Amino acid sequence: LAGALALAFVLGVPVLLTMVAMLALTALLKRLLGSVPDAASVLISGAAGWSIGFVAFEPQGMSVIAVVLALAYVVTAQGQFLLAAHRPGVLTVGAAQVLLILFLTVLHQPLWASVLGFLWVAQALHQSRLAALGDGHTYATRTRGFVMAAMLVASLALR
Repeated sequence: LAGALALAFVLGVPVLLTMVAMLALTALLKRLLGSVPDAASVLISGAAGWSIGFVAFEPQGMSVIAVVLALAYVVTAQGQFLLAAHRPGVLTVGAAQVLLILFLTVLHQPLWASVLGFLWVAQALHQSRLAALGDGHTYATRTRGFVMAAMLVASLALR
C-alpha cells in the first residue's frame, strides 16, 4: 500500500487523488458491509487501473470512448473472476468483448476491431475445453493473456 501511494505521488497529484478515492471507496464498502464483495473488488481494481492510467498519461482527461472501453474491460475482468471461482461467466467475458468490437467498428476503427476479433476468437477456441471439462479456472488462466492483449489493443485504438 505504501509503495502504491508513493508511486501515485511520483506520477502526480491527480493520480494520487484517484488512488486515494479508490482506497476510500474500498474502505467505505468494508465498513458498511464488513468486507468488500468480490465483485466490488474486481470493479474497483479494474476501474482504478484504467483511471490511474488515463490520469497519468492523458492530461486532457478521459473521453466518453475511454470510459466505454474501461467499462467493457471491467465487465470482462468480472467475467474472468467468476470463471476462476468456478461460476458461470463466459457469457460476460464474450459479450463485453463482442460489444467492444462492434463499438470500435462503429467508430471507424476496423483495423483495431479486427485485431480484437482475432483475440476474441482465440478465447472462444478455449471454450470447447471449458464446455467439456467445466474448469473455469483453467479457462480464465489460459485466456487471461488474450484479454490483456485485447485491453492493450483497445487502448491503442484511442490514439
